[in-house]
Amino acid sequence: MTVSNYYAPQIFKNLGLSGTSVGLFATGIYGVIKMLMCGLFLIFAADSLGRRKSLLWTSIAMGLSMMYVCLFVRITPPQKDQPVTGPGYVALVCVYLFASFFQWGWGPVSFPKFQNLTWRRC
Repeated sequence: MTVSNYYAPQIFKNLGLSGTSVGLFATGIYGVIKMLMCGLFLIFAADSLGRRKSLLWTSIAMGLSMMYVCLFVRITPPQKDQPVTGPGYVALVCVYLFASFFQWGWGPVSFPKFQNLTWRRC
């Protein structure tokens, strides 16, 4: 996830967003979505959904969202100085969905999950 945070401006640029301010704005929205989703998960769903289920379904959803982005860039790469197409906007949404799914699973859940596993084995 740190890699996607670091390279977020380049990811958005490669998906067709042009301009430095647009890329930074998209990265800012990316950070807000991550923070909001992590808070919503911890407040409303962490105990009721459970850690194991959360890790399983979010890993599948994260994989599917990144698979769409990869297929989009491979099959119909964005052209320089051209507007973002419909599938390009879907790819941008998939990047945001990836961050949301990460915060509903692997972000806040992995640390308590592994702590519980090591505690039981001692």
